[in-house]
Amino acid sequence: MANAGSYQLLINDGQQDGLLNQKKLLQEQLHRSAATRRARGDKDPYPTIADVQATHVLFTKANWKPFAPLTSDYNASNASAGSQSLGSQISMEVPMYGDFIADMHIRLVLKQPTLTVDAGVADEDAPAMRWCQYPGERVVERIDFTIVSNNLDELHSEDYMIYRKALLSKDKEDGWARMMGQERAHTGYARRLDQTGSGVAAQDTRTQYKVFNGLQTPSGQKSGDVELLIPVLMWFADVRLAIPGVALPHGQRFLTVKLAPSEKLVSLVPRGSGTQSAPNGSLGEVQVSEMQLITNNLFTTPNVHEIYVQRLQFTLMRVHVHEKVQLTKNSENVRLSSFKWPIEYFFAGCRRTEVENLSTQAQHQDRYDQFTYATPLTAYTSEASGVVWQGLVNDGVGDATVDVDATGAITGVNTLFQTAPDAADQLQVGDILRVGGVQVVVSAVTSDTTAQSVIGTHSILLATTDVQKAQNTRGVIEVNQEKSLIDWLTLQSQGNTIFHRASMKRFNSYFPWHYGKGAIRTPEDEGLALFSFARYPGAYQPSGSVNLSRARETDLIIEGSTISQSDPVTLFASASAINFTVLTDGALVRRFA
Repeated sequence: MANAGSYQLLINDGQQDGLLNQKKLLQEQLHRSAATRRARGDKDPYPTIADVQATHVLFTKANWKPFAPLTSDYNASNASAGSQSLGSQISMEVPMYGDFIADMHIRLVLKQPTLTVDAGVADEDAPAMRWCQYPGERVVERIDFTIVSNNLDELHSEDYMIYRKALLSKDKEDGWARMMGQERAHTGYARRLDQTGSGVAAQDTRTQYKVFNGLQTPSGQKSGDVELLIPVLMWFADVRLAIPGVALPHGQRFLTVKLAPSEKLVSLVPRGSGTQSAPNGSLGEVQVSEMQLITNNLFTTPNVHEIYVQRLQFTLMRVHVHEKVQLTKNSENVRLSSFKWPIEYFFAGCRRTEVENLSTQAQHQDRYDQFTYATPLTAYTSEASGVVWQGLVNDGVGDATVDVDATGAITGVNTLFQTAPDAADQLQVGDILRVGGVQVVVSAVTSDTTAQSVIGTHSILLATTDVQKAQNTRGVIEVNQEKSLIDWLTLQSQGNTIFHRASMKRFNSYFPWHYGKGAIRTPEDEGLALFSFARYPGAYQPSGSVNLSRARETDLIIEGSTISQSDPVTLFASASAINFTVLTDGALVRRFA
């Protein structure tokens, strides 16, 4: 068994290393600790690891503390008021079984609508059906959390879009998509040329494809219920800010949900001769099968819970503040009259109004959540999207012969061209030919000055055009070039400029990249802007804000070259505002209304 040699720890005695390591300080600290123990008469005066950590970071020591017991249980409650149908408003009492409540989510089960095709319509003209992008985000138009008729916070559908685009971490995207009913890709690989008669050696590569067949893919009648799990994105979802049960009086704590109409979730996709106004079919209503509020109830020991009961004080919370305005000019001053309290940051973006208009939104189910406008581009793939059988072309005299075996079955084909275009222009090794319904693979092509031929024997004479070649058609890729509806932004308050006029790229790219590392991500959507007044937006510890409670003249100046009276947009702004919770008359309320 070999032993390791001696190891030398190299330490630079320069000024910079001295500041970083403070070797002398560490020695003094350890000597002082040992002297203190000896003076006090300790049997073991040797320094401890805690003595090292008093002045220095020790990388080889992990610290921990015992924790107060805490467990949880998710409980379901059904609607207590309102009709469980799309387009209606439903109230659900928040169940309280534990000492605290924390995260909640709404479980919504929807039945597929019935697709009906008009009588006499051919298959190629029959309409398809599709669901909107992320139906779980769109189905909740608004959520209000109230205690004793006091509204503590509210969420809008756009808050969920912004959360996904700018606040949801990459490693949570798959879970979010499944909860929201968004289709995900199935991955597969192209079948390689391994069949008999392929004429090629074993390949050392393969091609990967992604295939979609979920709710958002236009298709015929879809089957299976749609289960959505919609989290309530409010402050108490953070377990550190769980609400004590003592602050939630029985029978006076509700979550009220306004559901979107069926037309916003599913619509027809015209095909063939169908149009948006005459799609050759109809679609029934989406029905709500189940709706529940699932609440995480937390339990702790009685002595810890009693401390919360006796010592419940101010708790810092963050609430949502919204502004929604229609714009009809390419330059407008928007008064943020709804913004109040200390604002840490806010997101803003414009969507074309027609994507929300029920008379036109059916054709925008895949774009309702975009803060951009699209310029369609046409691109082609080198891969085949289909096969067309075409006869071989010969301007002069041409014939073809096929090989037959003793039973008369066709086993090969030979073509002879007397004039241009010759076989070399039309055939190559690996081409697939069809003669009399039989497919054969070209194994070789020969040429000379008088004739072009495919290897084979002359058995049966056919016209050249009777020999058909599989002709691949190029696949067309539908591509949208996305551009922000906003070009320039300025923020002013009481006549003072807070954010000077700058291009959308600063607010959409630089600010999300620079601020909120680990909490805010740079959105792929180029039309979503971030305004941050905090140094570390997304952290619980406040790090900056601007108080708009008394500043009633805060204007967001928006410039967008494509915005007009004929093509209006809707501005949506959502802010994170600081407030406090306090217990008043046995109920939790906002300290600042």
